[in-house]
Amino acid sequence: MIQTMHLCKEPFHQIWSGCKTIEFRMLDEKRRRINIGDTIKFYYNDDPKISMEVTVTALYKATSFKELFEIIPLTKCGYDTDDVEDAYLEMEKFPGYNKENQEKLGVIGIEFEEVPYAKPFRDPFRHEPFLEKFSNVILKYWQEHPDLRYGQILSNFQNELKYRGVND
Repeated sequence: MIQTMHLCKEPFHQIWSGCKTIEFRMLDEKRRRINIGDTIKFYYNDDPKISMEVTVTALYKATSFKELFEIIPLTKCGYDTDDVEDAYLEMEKFPGYNKENQEKLGVIGIEFEEVPYAKPFRDPFRHEPFLEKFSNVILKYWQEHPDLRYGQILSNFQNELKYRGVND
């Protein structure tokens, strides 16, 4: 069976890079239908065209995240440390993940492995550092030359690269 879930940038990137192999959720009706061997298609919240697939290899159920964190190595969950208290407090910050809901529904840790060729080949966020640096350079240049149009700035930039021997 194919399940779908949505992720914010950081956990999506952690799963894409292989740093995170366990995802935590509330044990609601949708999560109760997950079984070992199922496929989960993770979608990136800000751009649903970016997705990847994983296969469920294990399920860990508990009455609270604190209980779950005591039996699962947090390094498999995208944390840098095995500090259960910090991880537990961080999970409670998510909407609907408070103590009352944990006691009412329970929680689940979903362990998975990636499905080969079912994720973006390149890091989907690789462009962000470049764009940040590039936009700062362009903005500074534009402030120094306010009469130029954007196309002229890009043309000047391209000519400068050719002058420096960069052809590609």
